[in-house]
Amino acid sequence: MPQLLQVVPVLTGIALLLGCNPQSDMTPKQIVEQPNKFHYSERDYKVASAGIAAYVGDPRWHDPKTEINGKQMQWTMGIEALPDPEDDLGPPSISFDGLDIAVDDWREIEGFSQSWEDWKNPRTGDRFAMTYHSGHDSVSRCRIEIVARYGNLFRVVAEGGEPWTSPFTFDATFTFNGVGIMADPNATEADVRRIIKREFPESSFELSSLDRDTEFVHAKFDLPDHDGG
Repeated sequence: MPQLLQVVPVLTGIALLLGCNPQSDMTPKQIVEQPNKFHYSERDYKVASAGIAAYVGDPRWHDPKTEINGKQMQWTMGIEALPDPEDDLGPPSISFDGLDIAVDDWREIEGFSQSWEDWKNPRTGDRFAMTYHSGHDSVSRCRIEIVARYGNLFRVVAEGGEPWTSPFTFDATFTFNGVGIMADPNATEADVRRIIKREFPESSFELSSLDRDTEFVHAKFDLPDHDGG
């Protein structure tokens, strides 16, 4: 099974420490779709949703110092738990919007890992991630890894937080939800296509929507039906 051999070696100490240890007889699909574990504070939850997306934000606020290898593309990952009737605070969620990802093809995020011991990313001057459970808290300590891919699905494991600020772990399947681009209000369709080609030269996307208002052009790109492999 050659595709399986591409998946299993990606695992590193972070993934193995968190118990992500696929068996050699599992298919890539089983490796990615099997997990659904989310522990937050003192409670185990089931996963309601987990997604990954890329975006180019407001061009007026872009700072070249935040680029990685000339990439303006930013990444966001989020996971939310299903409601638990015994939890009066509602379902917890975690958003990762300050990760240092820079790739030429969206598939290349497989194998990405990052750790930090301070809530602020020195590259951006802003947070790496944030939890929400009745209130917002920046994530001051975390280890996260994207350990495997099957189509547009990724298996992601993470461990973070402090004992006094809602520690968490998860091993979950995340869906890649495409790319959003904010551009100058005078930008044309050709302009936004040039932006996504600049940021993802090795990927193919289809323009699914293009909306214009007085401040921006908002473009959404999705994967072609044949390009989830």
